[in-house]
Amino acid sequence: MLTPREMFEKGVFGGAYFGPNAGPDMSRELADVLADELKELDSDLWCAERYLPRRNKFRIRSGLNYEQWMKYRWIHKQDPYGWLKLVYTAQ
Repeated sequence: MLTPREMFEKGVFGGAYFGPNAGPDMSRELADVLADELKELDSDLWCAERYLPRRNKFRIRSGLNYEQWMKYRWIHKQDPYGWLKLVYTAQ
């Protein structure tokens, strides 16, 4: 299993997981927690202004947007970071 840092190094979410367009319920709390782990990683890989396919390991746009994650109930108000918080806290 990849660590959150390894996932960001591979360009998950086009670098915009904590970006301003991440969604209305996304706060910076977990980004602040991860900041120590990610401090030597280019911030464009995890809190970029927008999704860019060139950041993704495969150079393609993939995945769903925040609204779609909410629609499929993959993101909940009590857990706005979805899988990332679970993976990070389980380390």
